[in-house]
Amino acid sequence: MALPNPAPPPKKSGFSPNIMNTLQKQNSPAKVMSPAEIIKHDVDTNGSPMPWQQIYAGLEAATKSPKFRIVRANNSLMTFSNQGGGMATAHLITADDPTKLIDSLKQFHKAMIASGFKKVNSYVTNPQMIRALQMAGIKVKESMGQRVEGGQAYPAINIEMEA
Repeated sequence: MALPNPAPPPKKSGFSPNIMNTLQKQNSPAKVMSPAEIIKHDVDTNGSPMPWQQIYAGLEAATKSPKFRIVRANNSLMTFSNQGGGMATAHLITADDPTKLIDSLKQFHKAMIASGFKKVNSYVTNPQMIRALQMAGIKVKESMGQRVEGGQAYPAINIEMEA
């Protein structure tokens, strides 16, 4: 049995040029942000008792240590602090949307492997982040814990990522 021919496309689209331009702008690639803009966006979005300038200055000072590295992918930064023996601690600072974040996490995973890390410890405050890590192909073990920021303890999920 033959399938019927599809209907021809409409001669006149119901979308005005203004709507099409808006859709194209919404689907366009994100603008490349500077590290300071990424940190500011992350602090504004996720909240932090420390101002973004203080975080930026702290990261800048930390890069002088041979045990500290910052890796950039898209509009995300991941800091690695080498603990020795194939272990490291990491922290993610991001301004990526969820789909770009998965790509960034994949690139960070490659960086972990290239650096010779076997296990990387961190924490997350949003359980959806564990799902994003898993979608990026990273094996994650989790346990309940806390993070300390500005002398104040907050609930968090401790994670161990395998490279």
